Amino acid sequence: MNGTASGGGYELALACEHIMLVDDRSSAVSLPELPLLGVLPGTGGLTRVSDKRHVRRDLADYFSTKSEGVGGKKAVQWRLIDEAVPRPRWDDTVAERAAELASRSSRPQDASGVALTPLTKTADDDGIRYDHVEARFERDAGRVDISVKGPQNDPPRASTRHAARTSGRWR
Repeated sequence: MNGTASGGGYELALACEHIMLVDDRSSAVSLPELPLLGVLPGTGGLTRVSDKRHVRRDLADYFSTKSEGVGGKKAVQWRLIDEAVPRPRWDDTVAERAAELASRSSRPQDASGVALTPLTKTADDDGIRYDHVEARFERDAGRVDISVKGPQNDPPRASTRHAARTSGRWR
């Protein structure tokens, strides 16, 4: 994370296997719902902090009361993140961790990825449109109508290995 991850942003990071944070004295992680809104984090943030990241419960409780969050070395000590990286080393360290984690993957070396097509977006006063999703503003009625269209093309052909896996047989 290059910057502050707060609330849902930190909860998204909590779903990851390895969390890195720029150690620049301004980046931090926080679950500020309690001090700012008077409610507990609603999508399991505290549970992930204590059960998945094994943060001591007293630290997790204190963490949830700090709207400014915790950053750098303290976040590593409390196990809120895995690694705090100085800004000058950020790009190199991210590349190193990515290569290290990729080397542990069970994905075959000759596997090909899925090509993602660019999103086409148009927006005007009446709504926002993408290829498969459209949001039409009905201002007089105080609502937005959202339509989702399925793709017109056939799905990509599954690889032999994938087809064997989904049919219950391994080749």
